[in-house]
Amino acid sequence: ASHLPDDAHPADMTPTRCPDPTLGEGRDASDLLNLGGTDLIGLQELGGCLDIPAGRWDTKTAFLQGQEYSFVIAMREILEGTRYHDNIFILSDLNYELVDLTSEMADERSALLNLFIRDVGLSFTKPCMYTWSNTRGASSRIDYILYRTPHQTTLDEQVVPESDVLIGSDHRLCTLCVSTGAGIKRRRQKRTKCGKWIVDYTKAVPALNRLAEAADIREQDLHEKDFVEVAARSCHRPRGLRFKDPPEVTDLIRDRRAATDPLQKRQLGREVMVRRAECKKEWRTKLLDRAAAGDYQVISYFKRKQGVNCSQLEYCQRCGGTGPAVGGLKSFYKQKYEPPEPQIHDALGVYCALVGKDVPAPALVTKEELEEVLLHTKSRKSCGRDGAPYEFWCAVLQSDAADHLVEFVNDLLLGNIAFPQEWTTSQIVLLAKTKEPAVPKDFRPIVLAATLSKLVTKALLVRL
Repeated sequence: ASHLPDDAHPADMTPTRCPDPTLGEGRDASDLLNLGGTDLIGLQELGGCLDIPAGRWDTKTAFLQGQEYSFVIAMREILEGTRYHDNIFILSDLNYELVDLTSEMADERSALLNLFIRDVGLSFTKPCMYTWSNTRGASSRIDYILYRTPHQTTLDEQVVPESDVLIGSDHRLCTLCVSTGAGIKRRRQKRTKCGKWIVDYTKAVPALNRLAEAADIREQDLHEKDFVEVAARSCHRPRGLRFKDPPEVTDLIRDRRAATDPLQKRQLGREVMVRRAECKKEWRTKLLDRAAAGDYQVISYFKRKQGVNCSQLEYCQRCGGTGPAVGGLKSFYKQKYEPPEPQIHDALGVYCALVGKDVPAPALVTKEELEEVLLHTKSRKSCGRDGAPYEFWCAVLQSDAADHLVEFVNDLLLGNIAFPQEWTTSQIVLLAKTKEPAVPKDFRPIVLAATLSKLVTKALLVRL
């Protein structure tokens, strides 16, 4: 763990004198590294690097009784006292794989290493190839860089091929590029109404009744935008499951900001870290209990957390940058879904030319047909940019505005009014089909379209 002053310059990084009397007055920082552990906290405060010689681990000894266990516990005690703006880099040969673990591969080391990483707030590299191999053909990913920096942005991470041959070792060189500068204002995507919404029927049904009553008095027709406005007032997002600091932690943070004594601020900072780690453990335990009880929302949350390798950053790194990644996706899906050129003797074109305006009008959609479609539709499904889930249209059919909705659908079917603008636009989301997607075909696209448009098309498909 290291902390450098803001005005530090690489040219000024010469061995400094140690101001801590417990480490010995007048020692150079390079000499302190050879102490190995005389005063680890003092060395950490000095702003240098820390080397903990672990010696040779005995693989025959049980893990919970061996030196490796004591080493992890010692590292945990050291790093729990660090500050937020400290830079932490642990270059480790764990002799254990952290990525793509299965229940058959996991042992007692998995729980301890994962708790250590989560409680201290560390990230770790995800090697795309093996980092260790021997002459008998065995290979594994056992070398990792555990790190934590303020304003952390992981720019690049690699395993250098053939570096083991170059340096004459059975381990390959692992590199990491992290930005530790001040936070830059990120480009955030414009928030849309796509996603999951929860309907408050106690607000939706009375509002729809008032809307239908006003339309009847004025003798006006209702359109989709009128229903969407009611949905915006009666629907809300589901409560997120992400961890948030409880009041006792926020109070400690407020006290730390108000403190003027540096020692007091540091002590409060450590209390914040310890208390936050305890609260995170309690929060994680409650989520696991809910998942074990069959709460599908929590189960879905854990599935999304496990798909961390499927992030946009990881995919762009595998493709060689943002440009090749975006260009490859556009080219792939354009070639796959672009409609073919119409044939000269297209069957539908020939039929329309022969029948002309004498095409029989379709049968009008009834309220019962819409109710039948909604009955077989799954609940809690994501909606499009209209922000009106299927449950909202169930509320519409249960209110006095049901006849207005059926009339609006039939006007669209007969061509009396144009299709809404929301029906011609949609949001495409790419879901990864593999743990580490590297090419466009490793994704499955889903379309978040207006729910009323899907409701009408499903009603017509039922007729067929």
